[in-house]
Amino acid sequence: MYGAAGRSPSPSLSTPASGAGKVEPATATLQPAVMQQEQLASASTLVLQQMEELVSLLPPHYVISTVLQDRLVHLQLFKHLRNNPHARVGSHWEHHTDRTGKQALRLHLLFEDQAGSLAAVAGALSKAGVNILEAVVFCTNTGFALDIFSLSAPTPGAAVPADQC
Repeated sequence: MYGAAGRSPSPSLSTPASGAGKVEPATATLQPAVMQQEQLASASTLVLQQMEELVSLLPPHYVISTVLQDRLVHLQLFKHLRNNPHARVGSHWEHHTDRTGKQALRLHLLFEDQAGSLAAVAGALSKAGVNILEAVVFCTNTGFALDIFSLSAPTPGAAVPADQC
């Protein structure tokens, strides 16, 4: 799967003892574990390479402004846009505890950067009755905006229908 396809584990674990025709029980038990370790190592290498690519697209303060969980979300957003050429926005919502310990929402957005796009997002959130508690905004060197918003829960009755945003 992650680059390990077609590669076999070390011969001592994957081949039967000479002339035996069977894999020893201890070896049979170890073989799946060794293969899992190899797949995990291969997947880890791939994720590290993708993480390096992501960080190279963004300004230096991205690394100190985000945590690993954020970066993994951002990798998924970039993959989504790359694999869906007609998609214009990648988004991810999650529950979040803000700096004061209150429950909040967190919104990650990735979209093609254009003049006024941040104002449009802020306006849409406002019309939805959501207060922006914190915003962290990045622009890639390839013309995308990556925005992270910490948001209050929507104010009951303040939301405007989506077609009016």
